[in-house]
Amino acid sequence: MSASIGALDSDRIVSEWTDSVRSLLEELAGWFRDEGWTVRWGSRQITEDDLGTYTIKMLEVQTPDGLLFVEPVARLVGSADGRVDFYAYPTLYRVMLLRRREGGDWWIRTDSGIPVRHPWSRETFVQLGRDLLSAG
Repeated sequence: MSASIGALDSDRIVSEWTDSVRSLLEELAGWFRDEGWTVRWGSRQITEDDLGTYTIKMLEVQTPDGLLFVEPVARLVGSADGRVDFYAYPTLYRVMLLRRREGGDWWIRTDSGIPVRHPWSRETFVQLGRDLLSAG
């Protein structure tokens, strides 16, 4: 942990980040279950230079066409207050879910930096999951 973020601030940032991710995952899990897809919760460890190592939730979603993963990557990212990847297996295509610094809401961006300008909704995420699974 660097001197730029103290231990108390680090704990607060990690706690707020894990709460935000949990809320995101609960929303997405509900939408995927509504589609009839099987949702499994998991966790992973992330190590960030200024925050140390922490455990955070993730999702694995079984669809008729393959697997989808919703996996947190980092809280400390350059253009946002956190990044979560939404990707498909076996295609390995993904989009990034980025958390806005102002307001804490999320937006979708492709690897090439193009924002996905669709409503934040069940329909958007179900279609996006299908598109990620069928791309290529």
